[in-house]
Amino acid sequence: QNEQDRLVRSAAMAKRGTRGRKSKLETREEEVDQREEGEVESAESELGVDLEDLSMEEQIALIRSNKAQVTTLSVGITEKQGKPLAEALKKNTHLLQLDLSQSFEGLTEAIKLLAGALKVNKTLTLFDCSPEVRDEGAIAIADALHVNKSLTTLLLIDCCLTHVGIEALADVLKVNTMLTALSLENNPGAGDKGATALAQALRVNTTLECLNLARNEIHAAGAEDLVEMLKVNTTLKKLILRKNAIGDKGAMALATVLKVNTTVDFLDVSFNDISTKGLIAIADTLKFNSTLQGLSLGGNPKAKTKLPVLIDALKVNTTLTEVSLDSAELTIKHVRLLADWLRTNTSLTILDLKGNNLRDAGARVLAKALEVNTVLSQLILNECNLTAAGATALKNVLQTNMSLVDLDLGDLVIFGGSEITNIIPSELRDEIYDILDDPARKAARAIATGEVADSKPAQEIPPAKRTK
Repeated sequence: QNEQDRLVRSAAMAKRGTRGRKSKLETREEEVDQREEGEVESAESELGVDLEDLSMEEQIALIRSNKAQVTTLSVGITEKQGKPLAEALKKNTHLLQLDLSQSFEGLTEAIKLLAGALKVNKTLTLFDCSPEVRDEGAIAIADALHVNKSLTTLLLIDCCLTHVGIEALADVLKVNTMLTALSLENNPGAGDKGATALAQALRVNTTLECLNLARNEIHAAGAEDLVEMLKVNTTLKKLILRKNAIGDKGAMALATVLKVNTTVDFLDVSFNDISTKGLIAIADTLKFNSTLQGLSLGGNPKAKTKLPVLIDALKVNTTLTEVSLDSAELTIKHVRLLADWLRTNTSLTILDLKGNNLRDAGARVLAKALEVNTVLSQLILNECNLTAAGATALKNVLQTNMSLVDLDLGDLVIFGGSEITNIIPSELRDEIYDILDDPARKAARAIATGEVADSKPAQEIPPAKRTK
């Protein structure tokens, strides 16, 4: 579950931006960092050294020695350092997560050596590869996965893969029984051929639960093959297709299969050139589907005239806990309809309206709805053109609404070629965040939801993926 959350966040949540207020997810990511820092400090205490003072070669030697129980290594390496790191992985029995995303040069040959080490290593569970792994590296990793029995999460993000590398990974998915989460985000060379290969593999695979295919140049044909897979697959829970081009044809096919599929609980089809027909089909499915918990539909402006149809469907659905309509070109009319929905909804906990020109009028409408709503815990309103007036309305409702614990107001960003700014005085912003950070509010939220404090919250969400 932790690994799935990481991949979902990489495509559907990280897009919210990081310049403004830290979201609850980002706060929890910091807790993860603190936990990992604690592990490093423990290792440093054992050795009497500061790991940050060590060179890359010295860190690799330390991993190889097994003297320090470091479980996470996040580094940037060169091709030359690939061989010693691979040799270290063959010896190490403590490392659980290896993140090479800080590497800024192609590491095809190094990845081949590291893939060889995966055939021997028995503890690594997460491997985040560097950019430009290319097909050769992907083929080597796929070969290793025929043997490896520990790796459960593989991230091949921005790796310049084509359908050739994807097909190699798809072939191993037919026999691999360990991998539960796979991200192939931002590999446009994959295309429909890559999607088709993965769809065929997942007809057989019974362990993969999360698949991230964001920005893979997938069109309707690839989406339809994935739909055929979903008719028989009973394992895949999270499917991320953000920033592809599945269009109405792909959206309608997905909508049809989700009327019968009872496994998929998160779907991201944002920024996919979906217009009114696709949106209406998805809206109709929401009236019947009782499995989906997360849905991201933003960035499809051609569908905006039928957003009222979607909102009507949301009023019927009782299982969605997260909805994202970022960059959906919402109008004040749409916001009023959403507010009406929020007044009666008893399931939604996260609502993402980022990148919509809501202005202060929209903020006031939402604030009025929050006087009644007692379940929403996270509201994302960055890049919504708010000023002090809208922020004040939200601040005032926080005095009585105790369920909202995360309000993302963001900061100045460039959006769609124009400046969409939340111009909120820093003093007012700080007052809002002070209210949100009140321990009494968090305690009240925990009591209301029946949540039990997690003694190890840092383990819930692994480190955040890189952004470029």
